[in-house]
Amino acid sequence: MENNFKAIKTPFPLRDYQQDGIKFLYNQKNVLLADEMGLGKTIQAIIAIRHLIMTKEISNCLIVVPVSLLSNWMHEFKIWGGVLKPRVVTGNQNKRKVIYNMQTPVQIVSYESVRNDIEILTSNNFYDLVILDEAQRIKNDSAIISRAIKKIPREYSWALTGTPLENSIEDIASIFGFVNPKTISKYDFPKDVKRKIDPYTIRRRKRDVLKDLPDVIEQDIRIRLNNEQWITYENTRIERFKYIKELEKKERISGILALITELKKIVNFDPITEKSSKLDYVKDILEEKLLLEEKVIIFSQYVETLEYLKSNLSSHEVNIYHGGLSQSERDKIIKSFKDSKNSEVLLISLKAGGVGLNLQEASTLILFDRWWNPAVEHQAIGRADRFGRKGSLHVIKFITVDTIEERIEDLLLNKQEIFNKIVEDVTPKTNKFSEKDLLFMIGEEDGR
Repeated sequence: MENNFKAIKTPFPLRDYQQDGIKFLYNQKNVLLADEMGLGKTIQAIIAIRHLIMTKEISNCLIVVPVSLLSNWMHEFKIWGGVLKPRVVTGNQNKRKVIYNMQTPVQIVSYESVRNDIEILTSNNFYDLVILDEAQRIKNDSAIISRAIKKIPREYSWALTGTPLENSIEDIASIFGFVNPKTISKYDFPKDVKRKIDPYTIRRRKRDVLKDLPDVIEQDIRIRLNNEQWITYENTRIERFKYIKELEKKERISGILALITELKKIVNFDPITEKSSKLDYVKDILEEKLLLEEKVIIFSQYVETLEYLKSNLSSHEVNIYHGGLSQSERDKIIKSFKDSKNSEVLLISLKAGGVGLNLQEASTLILFDRWWNPAVEHQAIGRADRFGRKGSLHVIKFITVDTIEERIEDLLLNKQEIFNKIVEDVTPKTNKFSEKDLLFMIGEEDGR
């Protein structure tokens, strides 16, 4: 088997940890490849598939990916797949049925198509190997997609994700419901989870395996709202809460969540005056970075914030990438950013661009606003902190002081500890935002 690995030529040298990952995949029928983002999980999977097909261990493979990553997987196969020519399962259901029934060694399909085609997949097809990319998509065991995925007839089951546990043990238990059912339960103790999944899991972190990777420099910039923003923020917070606190519990929680969203948008920019303290800092940063001909990525969870930024950064080369664009439009924007010889600014929505993109050309990444879940932010950073990056990566996180963002930061620190404790082998706590947590975010700890 060792000789088989050496026989496959690759267009670029593989790192030692990647070779180890390929061997692990090759020797296991049930695998969770949980490498930290940017370490090349896709590359390892593609080369392992090549080994298995070349040695006739398998004859076919189905790869299930988020729809936004179909193009990315095809691109990676062109580089690393050798003679393997995967087929994307696309078109209407009749067309997809025809493709499923073709004798294609590798097929790539979206999670959404699997959900709609599960009767076809369970009645007419058997795959030697099924791979889930961004396997956290099935973290909810009761979701329709999760149930459908687990029904696909297969011999080998591989799951790829850099965030196998985002919130609770239930996440990883659901993923293992695909990888190797009955290995663990959502009711298991954390120490037992670690012990039970170890034989099937391989996880490496950047700090462990990429000693020569340029440093990632993280910088929290704490900003005070300008007077106009602060007045709008406080007036909204106080007036809305007067109404919310009189509601019944269910309606009260919904009201608090709506208020949280509104406050988060206000700290990005004041909808009344359109002033923004963050924007002022962004302009200063861009002036320096673009002068050095560097490329900059700015993430926000709100498309309206991205539109606001674009309209106020008209002096720069700026493009927006979000879920409302067609796949061809998105591909064009990414290609322009990657191929351009000039400095550029790419505005990306966290939802559309938080996973799957390879943007190692950027030297600066700005998290314009904060997300509930640190794993999502890590995914965003992982878009630029990837294999092949040259030079250091400057990651800037904006935090507006004395606002909801500073309070979310405190809760995010606890959430990060929970992730580390499960995945990195320490005992976690339950991770659910209580009403008390929500009240803390909006500055109403006592609820009065």
